[in-house]
Amino acid sequence: MEKRKPIKIKLISATTHSELFSGENGTAMFLNEFKRLLFKCPGCGEVASIPISMEGSGKDWKWDGNKESPTLNPSIHSVGCCGWHGWLRGGIFSE
Repeated sequence: MEKRKPIKIKLISATTHSELFSGENGTAMFLNEFKRLLFKCPGCGEVASIPISMEGSGKDWKWDGNKESPTLNPSIHSVGCCGWHGWLRGGIFSE
């Protein structure tokens, strides 16, 4: 399978999710005081949500605290849609 081109995250701070749903792949927003990242899958555009924290307890993704160009660990695997598997590093989604 051919790798997709990296996508720069487009962080929004909408009060409703409508802007996210109408955005392009890679559009994202923080929820619940930076405890979740809601994003459009870079592969297919399906909306997904993952828990995040600065500690990365194993039940969530470790977030570096950068609100403009975030890095998450470990990798993200979009199960339930296209199966995109990649990283969010320095604000860039890449396989």
